[in-house]
Amino acid sequence: MATPPPRDVAVDAAVELLVPAPGGPPVLDPARSPAAAERLGALVAEELRATGVDAVLTWEDDGGAAVLGHITARELGAPRVAVREDLGRLLGDVDRLRGLRAGLAALTEPAPRVLDPLRRLVSSHDGEIVATAVAVRPAELDEATRRARG
Repeated sequence: MATPPPRDVAVDAAVELLVPAPGGPPVLDPARSPAAAERLGALVAEELRATGVDAVLTWEDDGGAAVLGHITARELGAPRVAVREDLGRLLGDVDRLRGLRAGLAALTEPAPRVLDPLRRLVSSHDGEIVATAVAVRPAELDEATRRARG
């Protein structure tokens, strides 16, 4: 499967949100530019809308997930359910997903270690994760980092 080309709106917004992280990958901070965060939330909502989701799920260990999830849910007119990990346990009000088709909204590509436990948790509450929408894909983050360095 071919990697989709970088979306200009995602790259441009990522440049505005980039925070240098010495010795690690760059971090995106939605607090740096509310306007850029709004553009990314609208982009994720557009992708999830096409899948017919009833709710937005966020992984709160992803730094900007709360902001992105709020914007995405608002754009869709759907509830947002946040899940986080605490001492190895997943916590969140997933009962609200009972019988719903959820879309996972992520600022960056979620780690594989996150997706399977989330799917099991939502499924155990009779919900389903039917889509994952990533605001800034890996190639877009690379391009944004390159542009930010000049």
